[in-house]
Amino acid sequence: MDTATHPQLAWLIDWIQQYPVLTGAFIFCVAMLESLVLVGLPVPGAALIIAFGALIALGHLDFTNTMLLCIAGAIAGDGISFWIGYHYQEQLKNIWPFKHFKSHLKRGELFFDKHGGKSIVFGRFVGPVRAVIPTIAGMMGMSPMRFTIINVLSAIAWAPAYLLPGMVFGASMEMAAEVAIRLVVLVMTVVILLLIIRWLIRRTLNYLQPRADSIRQKSIQWAHRHKRLGPAVQSLIDPRQPESPALLFFAIVLIAAGLTFFFILSALNGQHAILDHRVYEFMQSLRTPGMDQIMIAITMLGDTLVIASITIIMLSWLLYQRNIPAAMHWLAAIIFGTILTRVLKISLHIPRPDPGLFPDASHYSFPSAHSTMSMLLYGFLAIIIGREMRSQWRNHIYAAFAIIISLIAISRLYLGAHWLSDVMGGLSLGLVWITLLGIAYRRHLSPALAVKPFLVVTFIAISFSSILNWQLNHEREWNRYTAKTATPIKHLDQWFEHDWKTLPTFRNDLANSSRYPFNLQWNGSINTIKKTLTGHGWVATMKPTLETSMKWLSSATPLDKRAILPQVHKGLHETAAMSFYDTQNKQLWVLRLWPGNSESNGKPIWLGQITPMSTKSYLSLFHYPVTQHEFTDSLTLLEHQLSPSTFKSAYRKDSVSTGHWNGKLLLIRSIE
Repeated sequence: MDTATHPQLAWLIDWIQQYPVLTGAFIFCVAMLESLVLVGLPVPGAALIIAFGALIALGHLDFTNTMLLCIAGAIAGDGISFWIGYHYQEQLKNIWPFKHFKSHLKRGELFFDKHGGKSIVFGRFVGPVRAVIPTIAGMMGMSPMRFTIINVLSAIAWAPAYLLPGMVFGASMEMAAEVAIRLVVLVMTVVILLLIIRWLIRRTLNYLQPRADSIRQKSIQWAHRHKRLGPAVQSLIDPRQPESPALLFFAIVLIAAGLTFFFILSALNGQHAILDHRVYEFMQSLRTPGMDQIMIAITMLGDTLVIASITIIMLSWLLYQRNIPAAMHWLAAIIFGTILTRVLKISLHIPRPDPGLFPDASHYSFPSAHSTMSMLLYGFLAIIIGREMRSQWRNHIYAAFAIIISLIAISRLYLGAHWLSDVMGGLSLGLVWITLLGIAYRRHLSPALAVKPFLVVTFIAISFSSILNWQLNHEREWNRYTAKTATPIKHLDQWFEHDWKTLPTFRNDLANSSRYPFNLQWNGSINTIKKTLTGHGWVATMKPTLETSMKWLSSATPLDKRAILPQVHKGLHETAAMSFYDTQNKQLWVLRLWPGNSESNGKPIWLGQITPMSTKSYLSLFHYPVTQHEFTDSLTLLEHQLSPSTFKSAYRKDSVSTGHWNGKLLLIRSIE
């Protein structure tokens, strides 16, 4: 992935090449700070180390040097941390800034008492204690020699453990970039969002859990001072009072708040905010056929059939376990969500971004039912499970279900089913309601649930419901979300003379920012074009399947026998892809064609791109074909093969913006 295929990284690649010493120093400092006492808590060192691995896979960092710098930095960070603890001993707890982190030090002491010398190794990979364990080892008098041996060995294990996932990710992004830059951007955007969400959940829970009793007491005191809202708040918190009246009150307040919120938003910004449209356009610019399939599968996790099936299965299990309080709270979550979304949709009549997705007039946009119901169903499942688990495992449960909810919400934006305000409104309303329900559920007595059986039933319910929905509705949902708006066909009577200039210059990959030019236009039926190319030795490219992709594992496989990755223009793969192997020069050429949504002389015009291919190797494991960025000399091959009467050369002199193309293209007419 060079700067031509990924111009967003050009500045970083140039900086790495110009300042290799500073780059090495930065890598060392990141690894050191990641392991340094207390400093490692806020520093996103692990994420940066993974990013270094990705840059290795992309060929911009040397594997050996980066690995050694990470190991050295990790050894230095833990070594400094150990020396601080070894030097100051117990008095460290009263020195700034350590006196403000006594809970972290206490947690580290408990961890060290339990695991001893092994805690140095474990601490490398365990987030909450990573930045304090070496200091605790020093405070508790561990032998410097013993610590050094463990420090060095654990650092040697730690560096590849974080670099290798990044290298795999980088290689995946390199391969994805061959298909579409937009796919890289989308995957990276989703990954970053999920990491941020997981970080927020962990930080929020770590902040609230030790302060829960204090917050509860302050809430009760506030309730005593306020005669109107106080009783409702107190009934949620006080296990001696029934919570039903309070939940009903807050349910009505939430519905009113949802109506008020959108009326205010409409009054200030019109029917839809500018941000809604920008996010919608951005997400639509990222669409690819492969990601469409993934996002449709994800969005189906929030379909009505899935929500209803999981609700019935879990309710049946809770009633079978005779846990009436949990069953009632479960019903309260789902029933309220159904009422909330219906009332707001019918009251507000907000149209969807693409009304054609749901032609029924009752399917309005605000709030997103998928987002709201997913938050309520999966969120309350997390609350039920989390109540029965230890605090250190509770964070993981919340994070896992939060990722499911977030992916469903992202899928609604990606598929163009909702505006950003629909999704955010649905998530916010759902989050407030399950927070209220969660407080009531945790504060009022109900029988404990066996965690393992409940997890098994939850897994079975989600799996069964998802598979059933897939079998019954996948084809319908696929046709719904992949249906493209019909584009009027332009009739270009003077296409061969000058109308060719009105057709796109570049392949639309990432909102018209692509630097892959169309270096030919072809007027003719697709069957005639294929027949013409076949007559000159061209063959259909091998599609990537599990069987054909296995050939990427062997470096001995000839280039023309490897599967070719498809590419994207306006969210669609090419209609036809043909390849020609020049045995004399050992060069593979690929020609791809997309619809130009135009016709001349009663025949369609196709936008084409012919380029040479080369083999990209990743760690000598995978060897797959990639496009070379050469778009001028590539045309010579077709000029030699086709009759001069069927084509002419043209130039886009005012549209040249890449050093790999001088603006030349071929205009080809099929003789039928």
